[in-house]
Amino acid sequence: MIPIDNGVYDVLVRGAESKVSIERVQKTTKVGLFEFSGGLADLKYDIHGRLSFSKVSVEVPGRFGMARRHDKFFDSDRLTIIEKAVEHLNRLTDVLRHVTRDFSIPRVRYPDTLGFRISHLSNGNETPASVGFSTGTGGIIMTTGVQMQYLSVPQKNEVILKLREETSLDASISFLLDAKSALLDEDYSLATVLAVIALEVAFSEAATRRGKKKGLKPEQVEELVKALGIKTSLENLLKLLLEATDPVPDSRIVETCSGAITMRNHVVHRGVRVVPKGETEERVVAVEKMLDFLSSLKNT
Repeated sequence: MIPIDNGVYDVLVRGAESKVSIERVQKTTKVGLFEFSGGLADLKYDIHGRLSFSKVSVEVPGRFGMARRHDKFFDSDRLTIIEKAVEHLNRLTDVLRHVTRDFSIPRVRYPDTLGFRISHLSNGNETPASVGFSTGTGGIIMTTGVQMQYLSVPQKNEVILKLREETSLDASISFLLDAKSALLDEDYSLATVLAVIALEVAFSEAATRRGKKKGLKPEQVEELVKALGIKTSLENLLKLLLEATDPVPDSRIVETCSGAITMRNHVVHRGVRVVPKGETEERVVAVEKMLDFLSSLKNT
């Protein structure tokens, strides 16, 4: 289920336009021991769409046939028009994740399109589908209204603007949301790696911006970030980047982020697979706070 208000959204992907229509469908009135008699309900973090799902239609202008592409990895044939529709839908889900910070919204995969219909629209006439298919995403969220409202007015306006203008998304936020999603999947080694990638991307951007003021060349900045946790400590990198008048992050955040980098190195270089749940959650939270701190420096 894609938690966005019913409607049609203009999407731009590499200059190509599409219209993505979303319609929420209530699937059942009962899940486990929970049952409701009226209104609408969603199960939070319900990545399998147990209570509701989204009916999606993607209208892509242009001339498209039924061309297929052979996927070597999965050794299967795929319709290129379906792949294009999935790409446009995932642009919407990526923007939605960024605006709402809802890490539980998964990207749609080609295998999720088990049921679809393809039609051709020409001069307003439809020949039997744009691409339409159902997919699943996520306490319990309920409403007695006619429609479930997921977004505030500012959030909806921001989603629409980013989709129409193909605004670039902050990569560090993308990796942080992926780390949280890995936590939801209880994959703590993956969550650790993704959280540290988010940290390094944010530090790289901050170091590049601030390094210019300190006379550092881009390649010097790149080497500093690459050496983070190996030859360069997080504390020393912060000392290099911060001015005397700048605020400083909480020492506990720095310590926990340093621990995340160390554990990432153990996972990547020593093949550690079992990472404690509680420690991982603390590290992901600390990384998020460090990203907020580095973002605040943009205005100083």
